[in-house]
Amino acid sequence: MTGRQRHWALSLLWLYASMAAAVAPSNPPEKRLEVGLGVGALVTPDYRGSKTYRNYVAPVPYVIYRGKILRSDREGVRSDLFRSDQLEFTLSLAASIQPDSDKNERRVDMPGLDSTLELGPALNINVTGDTLREKWMLTLPVRAVITLGQGSPEHIGWLAEPQLSYRFRRGSWNWTFRMGPSFASNDYHEYYYGVESSHVRPDRPRYDARGGYSGLNTQLAVSRRTDKLWYGFFVRYYNLNGAHFMDSPLVEVDQGGSGGFAITWILY
Repeated sequence: MTGRQRHWALSLLWLYASMAAAVAPSNPPEKRLEVGLGVGALVTPDYRGSKTYRNYVAPVPYVIYRGKILRSDREGVRSDLFRSDQLEFTLSLAASIQPDSDKNERRVDMPGLDSTLELGPALNINVTGDTLREKWMLTLPVRAVITLGQGSPEHIGWLAEPQLSYRFRRGSWNWTFRMGPSFASNDYHEYYYGVESSHVRPDRPRYDARGGYSGLNTQLAVSRRTDKLWYGFFVRYYNLNGAHFMDSPLVEVDQGGSGGFAITWILY
């Protein structure tokens, strides 16, 4: 992946992660369109199960669009097909980044891992709050995963990641806690953890990954918005105990995490 592609993929990830981290503000009215630019930093492993971590710094776009159906806001990038205070059915977007995985020692002489886009439907259920934007909410997404490499985009599998989240506001800070299991298709696990015969080495036997349970994910995020600034922080933790690919020779650790921050200047 080129440097330009790397920055674009990281910016896309930050756009999703930063907006999804925040609780909708309680100070109306809201403009339909807001545009800004900032900078973000990220610390993350090459892939879940890798003990190699890398640091990235890149520009961060800030685009808020509040249309009647298509919305890009602090809840993420989505299309609202049905919405009420208790239930919401949307098309949602997520992203992940692995721009330097070709440097990973466990993957020497193997194809590099591309950053990915995830797109699919999600059902959001209000559990305890007056609306979907506060207190406990259950999210049931299923997403197709598509690579963002140098060649043509490639579909590499499916992800289902049910999450229970809790959102609240303290003073001028918005907090979000999320936790839930992850499940993935055979081809998704094969992309990250499979080893073909042509890539076998004495310390890396052939491995055919199977679909199913893919670990437990937890995230805590906090953000704040002023008149012309938005800034946010997040930490994530994953645990792979019981995951169906744990015996892959590419897995080095059974738990890990990532974190980062972003600050953006709102121009319009």
